[in-house]
Amino acid sequence: MFFTKLINRVRMFEVNKLNGKNEGYALLSVVVVSAISLIFASSMLSVAFNQIKDAERWKKSNEAYFLARSGVSESVYRLKTDYTKITANGYIGSNTTNIPLLSGDTGKNYSFTIQPLNSNNLHFIGSKYMTGSFKINATGNRVLSDTQEHKKRGIEAIIERDTFLRYSRFVQQGNLSYGANANILADVYVGGNLNLNGSPVEFWGDIEVGNTIVNKLNGIYHGDITGVGTGIDLQKSVDINYYKQLSQGLISGEGTGQYLSTARSINLSLYDFSDPNNPKYNGTALPSGFNGIVYCESDISVNGFLEGSYIGPNGAIYKGLTFVSNDNIIITGDIRTGNTLTGVSSPAPLTFNSASGIKQTQTVSLNGIVDQDTNTIKFKINSSVWQKMKMTILKNGNPMINSDGNVVQTQIVRTTLASGNSQTAAINGNDLGNVTFDTFNNYSAQIEYFSSGTGNTTVQIDSCKGDPVNVGFVSKNQFSIHQNTAKQIKIDAVLLSRDSNWTASGDSSSHPDGFDTNVWEFTINGPIITMTGGDAGPWSSYGIRNYRYDMDLVEHAPPAFPVPSDWWVLASWRNLKESEIR
Repeated sequence: MFFTKLINRVRMFEVNKLNGKNEGYALLSVVVVSAISLIFASSMLSVAFNQIKDAERWKKSNEAYFLARSGVSESVYRLKTDYTKITANGYIGSNTTNIPLLSGDTGKNYSFTIQPLNSNNLHFIGSKYMTGSFKINATGNRVLSDTQEHKKRGIEAIIERDTFLRYSRFVQQGNLSYGANANILADVYVGGNLNLNGSPVEFWGDIEVGNTIVNKLNGIYHGDITGVGTGIDLQKSVDINYYKQLSQGLISGEGTGQYLSTARSINLSLYDFSDPNNPKYNGTALPSGFNGIVYCESDISVNGFLEGSYIGPNGAIYKGLTFVSNDNIIITGDIRTGNTLTGVSSPAPLTFNSASGIKQTQTVSLNGIVDQDTNTIKFKINSSVWQKMKMTILKNGNPMINSDGNVVQTQIVRTTLASGNSQTAAINGNDLGNVTFDTFNNYSAQIEYFSSGTGNTTVQIDSCKGDPVNVGFVSKNQFSIHQNTAKQIKIDAVLLSRDSNWTASGDSSSHPDGFDTNVWEFTINGPIITMTGGDAGPWSSYGIRNYRYDMDLVEHAPPAFPVPSDWWVLASWRNLKESEIR
């Protein structure tokens, strides 16, 4: 309205001017110009002021973003150093940090949350060697100085801690060699050369190599090939004293294991987890809050069959064992593993009674005993005269073939190293491959038995279900196969030698026959992790060597199995929308 009147007034003066009437014209021009100038100046000041405010908001928003990044950095630091406060429900420590203020400045801070993802993949949560995926939400907060308006920015990051169990073979120093027809199912790490001495060698995982791949054209590669970068420090990653403290119950909230002060021979079959709240070894109760760590100041000799689960620290369900030696670990017979649910269904026991050295064969139906969820079939011998046995699974009367093209069977031999009257052997998921039982075919177990003298031998067959049970071996020095083990041997475990290598002792004359005469077959279902390589001893010259990778090991890891130090990987990163920021 003001401008309309002003314009009309100007027009009237223009008319009067044309009519020769000039009074007041100059004064009006000054007023108009001044008004317009004032309005323009006010508009410019308003624009400038808004630009200043926008610049401050942008600056504070940018500062809030970098505060959020600081929150992510501190979260990773807490995962590395404050791990005892990480629970299945998240981080329980203080998660807000106020930044010291500058003179005349106002508040600024960041906050964060750490939430474990997929609890099934969390191992030894809250411990030095926990692994898994963690979601970090970090928020940066910056306050405008005049209006006290809060500018917030948020970041979501997924951080993963990987494990040595991802490797089929890990050699920190020196070279690694594979021959023709080797099939490597997981990642490989070698600090020196990777030698492919035959063709083909097929790699299904990634390869990290320190130097070069010799005869590279002999390989078939499905994963990435990279250098080792700054490398992985095996000695730094494996803290032997930490395991000693775990076994002695000296670390708050992490339970108690078995502490052995002198060299010891361990039979896995003597671990009894039938009552998960009262685990035992050889009839003696294990410590309350048993954490699955068996530590020995000297050598540990091990053989046998392990199954079942137990209630560990803080009421958590534990499965498997980790054996740690401050010296050497020696395998004295088969290392076989079963499942968490034991003896789910059983046929009537079998009784054998034959003269010494005479084979006796019996077959028992498994229909109604096994189903698609069955992943272990075990048999337990209780006798003083048994010599050796073999169990073969028959499908419609013929030997069952697994997905690897092998007959589904297992055998057990009585040697001077493992001569107890009661022994257990098993066909487990490693033997079955990807094969499952169904209700459309007829299944049975064929037992071939040899005795060392006259007398009854009772054999109980059980089908088992549940999660796999795994065993980890961690030695400060060498990991070895005893020279008096049978020529046919299977090891369901992960082997780690922190400062040395692995080897098989003896020669063709020292190892007794397995079930089959003069048949050499060495099978390991699990990773081999060493400082300087190793060798299979006499099995390098005779028979078959099967280096297989158990896919269940990562998801169902042995308790507190070592992880590479400081190995936290950023899996994803995204800026949060305003509606997602709390």
